[in-house]
Amino acid sequence: MKIFQKLIAVSMLAISITSCQKTPEASFTTDKSEYVAGETINLTNTTLNGKTYKWTFPDGQTGSSESYAFETNDNDPAGTLTFRLEAFSSNGKKSDEVSKSVNIKAAEGDVVFWQQAGSGYGTTVVSLNSVTSNITTEYTSSPDCGASGCAVFNGLKVGTYNYAATDGGTNWSGTLTVTKNTCLKFKLN
Repeated sequence: MKIFQKLIAVSMLAISITSCQKTPEASFTTDKSEYVAGETINLTNTTLNGKTYKWTFPDGQTGSSESYAFETNDNDPAGTLTFRLEAFSSNGKKSDEVSKSVNIKAAEGDVVFWQQAGSGYGTTVVSLNSVTSNITTEYTSSPDCGASGCAVFNGLKVGTYNYAATDGGTNWSGTLTVTKNTCLKFKLN
């Protein structure tokens, strides 16, 4: 009989301990809702009553730290990234999960083609990825981004591009690399 009473007492204690566990309320924040490819997304865990965690990242990788800084790549395409956080009670028997999505804009840069004053080339047609723009003004020094009379290409995705240019007598061609949030000033000699 005493064994039976001890088993009941142990069972009641186990039920009591289990029922004292609060169910976690999973939550997290990001520092912004929209990012440019190449930026870091800071994931701050704001869960209530959580003891351990499981993050699932957009690439399918997982992690168990409380919070994360998720690195995006300059070449990531525009779109949506979704993060999931699962929070568990201290005994692991109760859990809650939450997902959050953020928007990613493609990393972009600008290119300006220009020519030196006195070069005598005349109007020069520049082609970059099947888009053309004309150089109609010569400058004594490197012009500002978007200066009139230059061949201007704005909002190009980060990457390497082929270009070709001609003034009807002289031809130029080559490659250039667009980097994030910059304006490449490219002088045709």
